[in-house]
Amino acid sequence: MNLARLSLIFALALAGVVGVGVYVWAGCGACGPAAAPSGAKLDIATTTPFSVLDVTGPAKGEKLCYICRYGGRPSVVLFTRTTTGHLVDLVKAVDKFVADHKEQRAAAFVVLLGENSAANREALAKLAADHKLSIPLTIAADGAKGPSAYKLDPACATLALVANKNKVEAAFTVKCDAASCDNAQCSPAADVVAAADRLIAGH
Repeated sequence: MNLARLSLIFALALAGVVGVGVYVWAGCGACGPAAAPSGAKLDIATTTPFSVLDVTGPAKGEKLCYICRYGGRPSVVLFTRTTTGHLVDLVKAVDKFVADHKEQRAAAFVVLLGENSAANREALAKLAADHKLSIPLTIAADGAKGPSAYKLDPACATLALVANKNKVEAAFTVKCDAASCDNAQCSPAADVVAAADRLIAGH
């Protein structure tokens, strides 16, 4: 285990004490340095309600607010600009986390930051079918910019928020120039799930 990894784990442990932890994953050697804690501040303290088009979930084809539907349950919200690469490992891990914590009413959903196009809907449907995903895959009603309350960074490929009672407890961003990169170092899956596990343990 390298120093950057140890530093990240230590920072994650502190997140539950000092507030929201923000971590930037720059990606693999082709995309940037190894994962490390970020000094950046993320102005997302709560999971503010917003609308999405449900593509694969129980409300398939409808517009709704999953933040509202989940009602403060322990949740992971994934904002992303890709349906391939690092996202696959991440969404599979989060889907398993939700399945493993049904008794604790864990929840999650994916928000694709893009237009409501046939191509995007098909890409999400394929992702769900290929990996037998149960969590809803959706498209942001606000398009590529995403919900304004979140002030999403256009340079960020993926943002994972770990929240309970609508309070964001930890956040992870992937800033990878290669959206289709499938190197495991580009995915914060293990650490997102670890943060969610800690949230469940203290729930």
